[in-house]
Amino acid sequence: MAVKIMSSGRMRRLGEFCTAYQGEVNETTDRGKGNISYEEKDGPRILRGANVTLYTLRTSSQGEDIFMLRNKFLKGKKSSTKAWHHQQNRIGFQRKSPQNNFRRLIACPVPMGEFCCESISYFPENESAFPLNVLLALLNSNLLEWYFRLGSTNAMVSEYQINNLPTPSFAKEGKPQEILTFTQAVARRKWDDAFGLVSPLVAEPPFPPTSMACVVRLVDEISKVEAARGDIARTERSALAPEAQPYQDLIDRILYRMAGLTDSEAQGLEKRLEGML
Repeated sequence: MAVKIMSSGRMRRLGEFCTAYQGEVNETTDRGKGNISYEEKDGPRILRGANVTLYTLRTSSQGEDIFMLRNKFLKGKKSSTKAWHHQQNRIGFQRKSPQNNFRRLIACPVPMGEFCCESISYFPENESAFPLNVLLALLNSNLLEWYFRLGSTNAMVSEYQINNLPTPSFAKEGKPQEILTFTQAVARRKWDDAFGLVSPLVAEPPFPPTSMACVVRLVDEISKVEAARGDIARTERSALAPEAQPYQDLIDRILYRMAGLTDSEAQGLEKRLEGML
């Protein structure tokens, strides 16, 4: 099935569209340089992998908080280096994820002004060929989770594995068309109707920008629901809120169709994924 997906011409590789970086702060190295502190008064909190949950940042569920001595850390660093990536929006994902975890790929937005420890990897906005919410949908999808698990043999989420993930072949040019009818169907929670409106857009590659706009709309809804949950317990972070899950199901359904899978093939993939957990 993996060979079929990648040989169909419908999907390309994620690394063709965006660039992943390891978090700009290394706790061991930067502690030795005096760039970080364990006192909250000294500067902004540095994000750890445990802060990254599905679609939203939350309080770290483990590890001691560390704080950035911002001016000292940035002193002498050129604006072209990743030390300055905090000045733009990013999509972060957990860089270390046990093989028996509920998911291996866990991603959320990292807004401007935040610093990331090396336990997070991220994609900066200025090096992404499509909207960050499309990238977020991909990383949190069942399709990419399944594909990643096929080749993963340890707890690390390595850059080469991320770059190798299947990504829809989107058109490089064009503006998204009005998606009012899709938005209305989603608002009414008419999931089959919404999927029927997207289906013609993903019949043949390259997929038009309007298909990306539909995915972005769904991600917006999930993000709102997940942000409203606040700091939930660690055990609750293994699943989206019941209100958010139908939006994710529709994203997965759209991505399966983009990959050229029939409904029965998509169901088979879901069963295989369940067996990997």
